[in-house]
Amino acid sequence: MRKAINNIFSIIIKFILVHMISLFFVQAYGQTSIDTLSKLQQLPASYISSVEQQSKKLNQQLDHSIQKQLHILYKAETKLLKHLQKTDSSKTNLQIPDYQTYINNIQQKAKILTSSTNLNNYIPQLDSLSTSLKFLNINSLTDQTKTLTDKLNINSLTDKLNTTNALQSVTELQNKLNYSNAIEQVLKEKQQQYKDILSKYTDIPTRFKKSLNNYTEKIYYYKQQIQEYKDQLKDPEKLQQKAMSLLRELPAFQNFMKKNSFLASIFRTDNPTDINDPSLAGLQRRTTVETQIQNQISNGGPNAQNIIQTNLQQAKQELDKLKDKIAQQGNAADLDMPNFKPNTQKTKTFWKRLEYGANLQNQKGSSILPNMSDIALTVGYKLNDKSVIGIGTSYKLGLGTGLDHIKLSNEGISLRSYIDYKIKNSWYMSGGYEQNYLTRFSSVQELNNINAWQQSGLLGISKIQKLGKKYKAKIQLLYDLLYQQQAIKTSPVKFRLGYVF
Repeated sequence: MRKAINNIFSIIIKFILVHMISLFFVQAYGQTSIDTLSKLQQLPASYISSVEQQSKKLNQQLDHSIQKQLHILYKAETKLLKHLQKTDSSKTNLQIPDYQTYINNIQQKAKILTSSTNLNNYIPQLDSLSTSLKFLNINSLTDQTKTLTDKLNINSLTDKLNTTNALQSVTELQNKLNYSNAIEQVLKEKQQQYKDILSKYTDIPTRFKKSLNNYTEKIYYYKQQIQEYKDQLKDPEKLQQKAMSLLRELPAFQNFMKKNSFLASIFRTDNPTDINDPSLAGLQRRTTVETQIQNQISNGGPNAQNIIQTNLQQAKQELDKLKDKIAQQGNAADLDMPNFKPNTQKTKTFWKRLEYGANLQNQKGSSILPNMSDIALTVGYKLNDKSVIGIGTSYKLGLGTGLDHIKLSNEGISLRSYIDYKIKNSWYMSGGYEQNYLTRFSSVQELNNINAWQQSGLLGISKIQKLGKKYKAKIQLLYDLLYQQQAIKTSPVKFRLGYVF
């Protein structure tokens, strides 16, 4: 009897313990979900719309850029085919297509490549945006928080977390990037086709060689132009940075990212220790490789380490020799290396090629302080990585005659144009032409007196030194070649100190 009572008592105790443990986990899960939803309420309301707008904008820019670059490539290839046919049409059956046929042919091949091969480029920011939108999908959140509908009204997040359009825009952008990669592959195949034709000549025609180099250059700039748009995704907006930092604090999002990101579709990052994972089939683990290396070294005796280092050095030397042979054969372009000096500014938009500046030039007076300051603002356009042309204007501010007589006045104004050409490192050859109004004025109407303006022709050197990622210091020493022709004499030597940003 006592044994039966003890068994019943034991069963009751176990039941109570199991109930308490399950209740604890339910409460913990519920609290975690409540915390997740409450933090989601803190998300910037415009985060999803910001992602949608950025994706749509980049998609449109990318589409426009692809069409523009293909038009440039069509003209370059047409010129190449014309020279080829004039040289020896018997060596090729290639015909000059019309523009629409040319575009359709490339697009059709690119679509086949996109569907049949993996030409995806992994862009972490795009992956994060896409996965965050999937996580914020209201249906997904509802599934995660089914037990909390009575405690927290999840429907209040429906309007805020409507991710359908944004997710569609991000997906379209990813597809467009994959499509652009496929077009690049088609262009490389066409480039190789023309190289094969070129190899049939013992004496390469000059015009044909120049046309082929020009065509190769256009393909290179196509690739760089696409890369410009990819780089924009690597620098997220402040709003997106804030939202992503908030999401990364959530354990629920961390787990979701491990299971649903792009990397998770390639490797099972949610369970990397699973030996039977088919996505890791054939891959050796780091510990396995390290063990094999240690075993090989230990079996090699006391000099095994020195032997391995010697072999690695010899392998490096052989690799360098192979690189030299490839370069001597003129096939460096086959390794995606351009056979010309690229202009990195060429693929940038007009606004991104602009640089803004400000400089100051003081005119010494009779006292320690200057009696006039020439304050200038400039805007330059980068022709290439070495040359900048620009325009600007300056205002000449009178400061008085000394500490005992400080008086601000309008002493003049000037209109400027300039050019900077990089000589070496941070040194530039600088020149410019200016029109100066050097008479004190009290109203803008007085500037209409054309006879009061006088010209300057400047030539000198500049040193432009970086001060971080965005700013540069610019020091100029210039000589006015036209100072003797001026009615109002000024110093022929100009020393200016400024900034470029």
